[in-house]
Amino acid sequence: NDKFGCINRQGDIVIEPKWDWILQGHNNQQLLVEKDSLYGFIDKKGKILIEPKFKDAMIFYERLAAVGNGNKYGFINIKGDTVTSTITTLSS
Repeated sequence: NDKFGCINRQGDIVIEPKWDWILQGHNNQQLLVEKDSLYGFIDKKGKILIEPKFKDAMIFYERLAAVGNGNKYGFINIKGDTVTSTITTLSS
């Protein structure tokens, strides 16, 4: 079905293959996922931590992740709360 999921070392499915894309950062417990061109985060068991709602996102690093919605970017914590004001506003 051209979707991504994860298996453990025994070959058991631990995250159902329903994502368009998955990325795990170094030593992170949160995985960056894409669905329908929007990014969010799940845990290593597949539980949604932050619904896919961002147009851009990067993996968590030191408890923060950079996210954006087109022309506004900032940082969120693991709860999805914005922890910085808009960092950059891009204009065309």
